[in-house]
Amino acid sequence: MSKYIRANMIHSAAYIHQAADVDENSSIGRGAYIGRSASVAEGASIGRGATIDDGATILDGAIIDDGATVRSGAVVQHGAHIGAGAHIGDGAIVGTNCFVARGAIVPTDCELLHGSAWPVS
Repeated sequence: MSKYIRANMIHSAAYIHQAADVDENSSIGRGAYIGRSASVAEGASIGRGATIDDGATILDGAIIDDGATVRSGAVVQHGAHIGAGAHIGDGAIVGTNCFVARGAIVPTDCELLHGSAWPVS
C-alpha cells in the first residue's frame, strides 16, 4: 500500500502530462506516471511507480497502490482500492468501494460492481 504518501502531496519525481487533470488535493507518489487527458480527483492516492494511462479516470478517495497500472479509458470509482502491481485493462470500470487484489488483472472492458472484490475466491 502507498503508506509513504502523505495526503495532498505530489512528488517532484512523478511525471504528470501537461494535459492531465490532477487535483492539487490528491497524492501522487515518486515515479508515478499520469498520462495525457488522465484525470485524478481530489483525495485520490496514486502510489510510487504507478501508471495512469492516457484518458484514465481516478475518482475521489480511490487508492492506487505502488506499481499498479490503470489503462486508457478505465475508470476507478469513489473509494475503490487497487492493490500493488494490479493491472486494470483498457475501458474497465472498477465500481465504488471495490477492491482489486495485489497483482490481479482486471480484463479490458470488464465492470466490477459496487463493493465487489477481484479476483473472486
